[in-house]
This record gives sequence, structure tokens and C-alpha cells, in this order.
Amino acid sequence: MRAPSGPGSKERYGLVGYIRALEVTHRPSGWHPHIHVLLFVECEVDPFEIGGTMGMVGRYFRNQWITYMADKHDRHVSTEIGVDLRLIKADNAEGVGMYCTKAGYEMALADSKIGRQDGNRTPFTIARDAAETGDMADINLVREWIVSSHGRRSLTWSKGLRERFGLGRDRTDEELASEEDDGEIVAHVDRELWSRIVSTRIGARSRFLQLLENGPTGLETAVGFPISIGIGVEVQHKSDGPPRLARTKRRDVLATSRPQAKEAQQS
Repeated sequence: MRAPSGPGSKERYGLVGYIRALEVTHRPSGWHPHIHVLLFVECEVDPFEIGGTMGMVGRYFRNQWITYMADKHDRHVSTEIGVDLRLIKADNAEGVGMYCTKAGYEMALADSKIGRQDGNRTPFTIARDAAETGDMADINLVREWIVSSHGRRSLTWSKGLRERFGLGRDRTDEELASEEDDGEIVAHVDRELWSRIVSTRIGARSRFLQLLENGPTGLETAVGFPISIGIGVEVQHKSDGPPRLARTKRRDVLATSRPQAKEAQQS
């Protein structure tokens, strides 16, 4: 389903552009894809005016959804479901921020262990479950997801919208990967410790990284955070580089190790 576009869309809906995010989960009844779309319009919108912009856009999306389901899946869809259209005014910065934050959270944290309510799981949650249990049903779901999602973008900006907002063009994955990172390496985090931090509590990894961004002066505080949530940490100091942070089996423990000085060679 596409956002309104083509000749007359700007005049008819006052459409400036849109941001489209695809979110897919799986539940016992099957795959459940749904789309978050932010529509930017520069005209007066009255949510209670049936013949106004809000009503026209709502009918457009509902008709698109009904037509798609009928043509592609031979299914009848009620006009009462399928589309949830909400108004967020430009002067309501908190409302815009909350919606954008929610969309960003759902996209950025799609690889964490969330979305298990009523058997509802994200593709990356299924992948993690498959890796941990070896369940063939989950493995087949991962394969199905890889094939069906290949080449599809999860986040799309309408043409010209990024430039309008002064954000420049959207860079490719290759361009982002080739950028030189001139940041400072504060510490090397052991894989087992990192996995434990990520899986212990939602938001733990972002908090841990935030503390590490303070540089070497914030290392002690950063190390104290996993300990505060019951994860033992060992700081392994290196003579030739940043320390290595590793997990200990005991909780609430901070251990340190330093390289032993080399014995002076006898002449």
C-alpha cells in the first residue's frame, strides 16, 4: 500500500511528503505485517470534518487496503478496520516526538527479545530462539523471512523530503560502512558480557553505551552499571591498549587484572 502520490496529490491533500516504516511480527496465526506512515501536509486539517483532508486521506488508504486484499488474496476487509489514521499537529512537538520515537524504537530494537506477548515475535526474536533451541519450525520461519524480505527496505523517505528538512540524501549501507570512525576506543567488551547486558533488561545496552561515551573518565561508572543489575564484571587491563571487559560467573563482583611486568633480561 502506497502513500498518496502522483499528479494532484499535493493540491488535493496538501501533501509535502511521507516517511514509511515496515514492521513485521509473527504470531500463531501467521505473519503480521503493518506499516507506520508519517504524512506531512501543509494545509488545515480538521479531524471532525468528514469531507476534509483527514477524511479524504483516510478513505484513500482504506480503499487501497480493501482493493489490495480483494485482488491479491481474495479476501473481504471491513471498512472499520485495517487503517488507523491519527492527527499530530506541527505545534504539538511532544506528540510528533513520541510517535517518531516509538517508530524508531520498534525499528532499532527489532533484534532484542521483545514482542512475545500472546506468542507475538519479531523476525530477529525468532532467529534468536532458533539459534538457542534448534527448533525446526523457527528455523523454517527464519528462512521464509530471509527470502521474502530480501531487497525490501524497512524505512523509506519520499523523494525530496530529506532535502526539504535539511538532512541531505539518504546514504547507502556501503557508504555508511566505508566511513572512517575517528572515535576513541574506551574498552573492548567481551561477547558474553555484551550478550548478558542486552538480554537482561530492555534499555540496558543503550544505557551502557551512553556511559562508555564519556570516555576513559566514565569507564568506572560504565563498569558499575552491569554490576548494578546483577552482572559480574572483570576489567582486564592491557599494557598495549584499552582494557577488556569480561563477564564473571559471580554476580555483583568487580574484578581487575593487570599484565605482569616482564622480568628484566639478564645481561
